[in-house]
Amino acid sequence: MLIGLAVRLIIPDTTAVSARRALQRAGLPELQDLRREVCWTFEVADDRAPQDVAERLMATDVLVNYNKHRARWWVGALDAAAPPEQPPGLQWGLLLVEDRDDPAPPQMQRVLTTRLGFTGLRVLRRATLWSIGVSVGAPPGQVTERAARLLLVNPHGQIGDALLAGPAPLGGSVRPAVP
Repeated sequence: MLIGLAVRLIIPDTTAVSARRALQRAGLPELQDLRREVCWTFEVADDRAPQDVAERLMATDVLVNYNKHRARWWVGALDAAAPPEQPPGLQWGLLLVEDRDDPAPPQMQRVLTTRLGFTGLRVLRRATLWSIGVSVGAPPGQVTERAARLLLVNPHGQIGDALLAGPAPLGGSVRPAVP
């Protein structure tokens, strides 16, 4: 069974603020808000209760530090998650960015199993989920794609995927990976 975990900062995210300002200066004034979450996907042995595993994962300071992070979890891959909370008044695009040959999953696997005693757990993936808030009337899909090409996805070492945003689950990709 798969469990997803998304972690976001509750303090101001200077990376997201700097990226938003850079994108606005680069010709995307309709981009009004930019938020970032780090998403992990874990494979868990079927005999374990997903809620117990997720709560134990969120209690580790390795993934979530409750002094500066908030976390949410779900059963299934990222496509099974509801979009993160987003304030009203804007249209939202979602961009999932994953590093090619990311060393973090095997390193996290080692830490969780050897140091923290997680058995029956495998770390599959880590990615960054960008929520892109766009002025009403501007096309969120096009703004998301431009933001990916301008700054948020490095084509030499990352894969970007624009996702459906809305009140329902993400539902998968709307187009092939960016770029």
